[in-house]
Amino acid sequence: MAEQAFLDAAQRVHREAARLVQPSKKEGERVGAVAMLAVRRVEAAVQRLNLEGEVVLGGSYAKGTWLRSDADIDIFVKLPVTMSRDDLEWFGETLGVSALKGYRPLLRYSEHPYVEGTINGVKVNIVVCYKVEKGGWMSAADRSPFHTDYVVKNFNDELRLETRLLKRFLKATGIYGADIRHQGFSGYVCEALILKFRGLEQVLEHFAKIREGDLIAVGDYDPSLVKQFASPVIILDPIDSKRNLGTAISAESVGKLILAARAFLRKPNISFFSKPRIKKIDEYLKKPPLLDGLAAVTFQHRPRPIDDLWGQLKRSVSRIENHINDKGFKAIRGRAASNEEDSSALIFLVESPALSPFEVRVGPGITMEKSCSEFLQKRRRDAILTWVRNDLRVCSLTPRKTYVLRQFLREITTKNLNKSGISQGLKKDLLRGSRILIGEQVLKYAEKHDWFREELTQILATDTHAHN
Repeated sequence: MAEQAFLDAAQRVHREAARLVQPSKKEGERVGAVAMLAVRRVEAAVQRLNLEGEVVLGGSYAKGTWLRSDADIDIFVKLPVTMSRDDLEWFGETLGVSALKGYRPLLRYSEHPYVEGTINGVKVNIVVCYKVEKGGWMSAADRSPFHTDYVVKNFNDELRLETRLLKRFLKATGIYGADIRHQGFSGYVCEALILKFRGLEQVLEHFAKIREGDLIAVGDYDPSLVKQFASPVIILDPIDSKRNLGTAISAESVGKLILAARAFLRKPNISFFSKPRIKKIDEYLKKPPLLDGLAAVTFQHRPRPIDDLWGQLKRSVSRIENHINDKGFKAIRGRAASNEEDSSALIFLVESPALSPFEVRVGPGITMEKSCSEFLQKRRRDAILTWVRNDLRVCSLTPRKTYVLRQFLREITTKNLNKSGISQGLKKDLLRGSRILIGEQVLKYAEKHDWFREELTQILATDTHAHN
């Protein structure tokens, strides 16, 4: 009876969600027209540049797995393998800008540059790659046309729908997208998972019981190669079994999917396909101690490739968290924020913004003569008090050099910057000036900057499905 009730609920949710993800006929015609226009413009640009290039339509549109009201079009230009890498990148930029002239072309970076523009509300990406045989990869983008061919060949309408449902589920959970900012599940990973498990519920059932390091493979693979992979989940590329698609997925994203999968399988609901409502900041701060533990470093910077920027920010947050813990403030959570243009921030939630000005150091037992002497000698100048505890261990009370978080963050982002571990690419920006915000100041800054508030809420919010 319980199993039948679950099946009924799951089928009802499945039908409701299908209406959310399937593009309408009118939208399909509009996006199709944009795709054809974009292809013609790219082909014309190839001719203007006198290039020997093959233009192919790729991405989720070509595969038929794009989401309703969320279409984007990828166009790949295959260039001769005899072309140098520098020339490939130069032509990639020049070709893309030429093809998207009048549509605000924007240079983006992945492994190499590509160009993005918007035509009639649809994002268009123009990417160059080498025209290689399968397995003869010379750049990361070389696989993409093969991905498209593989999915088109192996998918039917049912699998396309299941892929859309999985994408929507991951978007609602906040873990869709393999870019450095999100470190989640890419569209191609969704397609690979559906090819493996054949449906959304089956994917969720697998992740609900997954173990760290589990391997997911659609086809055959060499077991000896798997030992080289170290990621929370291993997902082999169906067209290249030597490549682990799971490398780009963070442990946090895997954990969130596990929680969401278990919650959905306990109680299916259409809410799993809708992005959670973002509360006002003060709703997260009803418990005053949370506000006291907030800290942020905000700064201006020069524009740079978005993936480079997020990589620098995330590394810097991780390293400063380590320093915060070493100093005794105990970081609870840390997160980067950015408007992706000229302003960014490093945000932290700590147990306390201020420590005792003194620190007790516990040494060895008094009977360990050499170790005891070394301990006392090391603290001879700094110790305010020295004594032997009832357990016969020697102790000292020493003053902390830094016991206020604001002071520590100021020092680590200015005079101690070279020892901070902050990414090299951000150091000059921080030296030009930064602001240290504590408690109420963090809240006020969030009220004025949406990009900052979005990440701050992620620090303060409980994972959506943690208590489901």
